[in-house]
This record gives sequence, structure tokens and C-alpha cells, in this order.
Amino acid sequence: MTSKTITNGILRAVVIILGVVLLGWFIYKIQSVIVYLAIAGVVALLGRPIVVFLKTRLKFNDTLAVV
Repeated sequence: MTSKTITNGILRAVVIILGVVLLGWFIYKIQSVIVYLAIAGVVALLGRPIVVFLKTRLKFNDTLAVV
């Protein structure tokens, strides 16, 4: 191995570690937003069958069924 390949390997490892750390820091900073998005997703999944029931069985229009 030459010193150039060793240097490239070390630099690549440092960049990957720095990228993982920055990604973890970013996720830590926006964790409250992620929680709100997860809650909104669960509520949407739970409400979908109700909307479908209102639209198909009771013949509500889209706007009224969602509200």
C-alpha cells in the first residue's frame, strides 16, 4: 500500500463518520417535528376507514366526509 491509498482511506472514513454525526445531530434537532409527523400519520391511518364509510355508505361528498 502506498501512502496515498492510506490517506484516501483515512479521509473517507473521517468524512463518513462526520456525515453520520451530522445526520444524527440533525435528527436530534428536529425530533419534535418527527414526533408530530408520526402522530399525524397515525391519526390519518385511523381516520381513513371512517372517511371511506361516510363516502360510500352515507354518500357524503369528499369535503364533508373528511371534516
